[in-house]
Amino acid sequence: MSRPQSTATIATAPVAQPLSPELNEEKLLDSLRRLDDLHNRLIGLRSVIPKILHPLTSNYATPVDMFEDFSSRALSCSEDIATFTTLYVKSSVVFDQAAAIRARDPVGINRLGVADIFLPAEQAEEDAIKQEDVEMKDADVKEEEETVENTKPEDIEDVLEEFEGRLMHRDVDVEELPGGTPNKKSLKVVLPPPSSLLFTVEITPSVDNSRAFVVTFVKNAKHPDKPVHNVHTGVLRAVAARQWPGNLEMLLEMLAAYKSLFTAKCDKCKRLTAGTKAELPVVRKPVRDGPAREKRWIALHEGCV
Repeated sequence: MSRPQSTATIATAPVAQPLSPELNEEKLLDSLRRLDDLHNRLIGLRSVIPKILHPLTSNYATPVDMFEDFSSRALSCSEDIATFTTLYVKSSVVFDQAAAIRARDPVGINRLGVADIFLPAEQAEEDAIKQEDVEMKDADVKEEEETVENTKPEDIEDVLEEFEGRLMHRDVDVEELPGGTPNKKSLKVVLPPPSSLLFTVEITPSVDNSRAFVVTFVKNAKHPDKPVHNVHTGVLRAVAARQWPGNLEMLLEMLAAYKSLFTAKCDKCKRLTAGTKAELPVVRKPVRDGPAREKRWIALHEGCV
């Protein structure tokens, strides 16, 4: 009598498949660079609405000046959106490949938030800080905060001249860009190597100058035409979030503090880089310490603020 054949299937361990020709290492790196550029441009689009609405909170000599400023801003923002849209459409094959891989093997794929920083477990334990220590540090910082007044329109030239005359800032190049008007002008601030940062500051004087100084671009001074790096995007976020947007002197000092972008360690975790992406401490914050209570700028990671 013959035995019935079993219909049970035997589970086998999945075998690692070699990288297909269409997903070789070179193409993967190119896709990552494209996604990084796309991500940075997407973050930059957050400033579109504030940039367009800025004329509504400013004073102009004539309605024509306001309309021209609004029109130029709208055109610039529409070009940024069009560039992002074109890159997004051209990157559809990258998203399709990522969706296919995620559907085939979804295990171990984490969705990253804007401020997510992932550390190995042992490092996270070493860097854990007691809550009372954090509260004490926050209290010390509050004691060092000082009242910063907005820069008056008639004092802008004096502030620029005083900044350029300081010995510690002799290597920082500050130049007014051509084409400016009394109601709107732009500055170019260039830091020396190794940071080699190029900042563009838009100055639009108003009654109280509460938002008169806006940093619109952060780029590599040596290669300004190259795509914006995520480090530059982080610096732009930190500058835009500063507590005294109406004070030009503090803004220039903050920009000059980025001369140590690649060398200054985080004042909180005492490391230069953090997270799996090796984020640099892109935040700059003024504090006063020592017997003379002299002001200095400390570096912080965005996740350590």
